[in-house]
Amino acid sequence: MPGMLSITRENAELLSERRDRPALLFFYSPTCPQCGRIHPYLDEMASTHDGTLTFGKVDITTDSQLAVEREILSIPTILMLKGGQEARRLSGSITRQSIQDLIADAGKGR
Repeated sequence: MPGMLSITRENAELLSERRDRPALLFFYSPTCPQCGRIHPYLDEMASTHDGTLTFGKVDITTDSQLAVEREILSIPTILMLKGGQEARRLSGSITRQSIQDLIADAGKGR
């Protein structure tokens, strides 16, 4: 599997092109300690996932406009998108279990 896509204003249409499957979008900053704790886990999930879910990440220090458009008020924030629209949101202290639950829910069509 390809791993997490780096999403920017220039390539955000990649998520639109993949509307047939859910997308997990991770908003982070390289200087955020909590982001640094969950980033490797998300990379691992993206590289081992079965391809029914698109994984993307947005570095808000280099592309803050996407964070503004999605109303990201704190980091880390993970959005689950379905059909390009936000279906669920995790923010703040995010655990591996909460990420696993989010991914499992996406697979159930919730």
